[in-house]
Amino acid sequence: IAASGRARDINRAFDALDAMTRIYGYTPDRHTFNALIDACGKAERMDRAFEMYKKMQETGIRPCAVTYNALIDACGRARNLTLAFDLIKQMKLDGIAPDQYTLNTAIACCARCDDFASAFAILREMQQSKVQPDEVTYNTLIDAVGKAGELQIAFNLLEEMTQSGLRPTRITYNSVACACTKARSDRGALMVREMMLANEIVPDSGTYSAIVEACLRAGNENAAISVYDEMVASGIPPRPSLDVALVSKCMETRNFVKAATIYNSMQGEARLALDDKTRLELDQILQ
Repeated sequence: IAASGRARDINRAFDALDAMTRIYGYTPDRHTFNALIDACGKAERMDRAFEMYKKMQETGIRPCAVTYNALIDACGRARNLTLAFDLIKQMKLDGIAPDQYTLNTAIACCARCDDFASAFAILREMQQSKVQPDEVTYNTLIDAVGKAGELQIAFNLLEEMTQSGLRPTRITYNSVACACTKARSDRGALMVREMMLANEIVPDSGTYSAIVEACLRAGNENAAISVYDEMVASGIPPRPSLDVALVSKCMETRNFVKAATIYNSMQGEARLALDDKTRLELDQILQ
C-alpha cells in the first residue's frame, strides 16, 4: 500500500487492501489506514483520504500524529487550508501535540495556497516553542517566496537559517537561485554561487541553469557565458532549454563564435527549438 502511494496509484493500493482482507483475512490496523490515507493524499484524492479517516474511526481505531500529518498533507495538495487548520485543532483536542513534521506540512500547505502570512506565523510559533524549525522548514518557505518573486525575503530567510545554526543545503541554495531568476537578479544569483562554493557545496544542473538564466534575464551576457562554461567544464551537461536561451542571446548580441560553439554541441532535437533563420545562420557559420 505504501509503495502504491509513492507511485500515486490508489487503485493498486485499494487492490492490496482487498487482497489483505478478502484473501488473507487480515483486519486493517492503524498502520494500514495511515498508509491508505497517505496514498490518497499523494494521489490528490482528499475525498478518499477522509473516507479512510472516517472508516478508521468507525472501526474504533484512534488517529495518531501520522494520521493527521497525512491528512494535512492531503489538504495541502488539494489547496484546502481551512480544513488543514481544522485538523490541527482536532489533533490538539485529541491530546496529540503537533510535531515538527506536522508544522512543516502545514507550512507547505500555506505555501501551496500562497498564504505567506500564515506560513510565517507557524514559523514564529515554532521558534517560540519546543518544536524548532529545521532545514525543511526554511527550504519550504524559501522556495515559496522565491516562486512569488520575493527575492529579499528569500535572502532574509537564508540569513536567518544560518544564524539559527542550520546549514543550508543544495536544495536551499537552488531555491534562492530560482528566486533570483524570477527577480532577474544576476547579482543575487552570482552571490548564491559564491556562497555555495564558500560552503563547499557543489552546484548541480539546477543551480547552474538558474544562475545562467538569471544573468540572461538581467542582460549580463558575459556572466551567463562564464557560468555556462564553468558548468560544462565541471562535466554537467546543460539542459537543452538553457542551450537554446544562450544561443539566442548570443545571436542577438552578434556573438556568433560563442553561439556557433554551443550550437555545435547541441543535439538534433534541441536545435529544432531554435527558429529556422537562426539555425540557417549557424549552419552557415559552421560550414
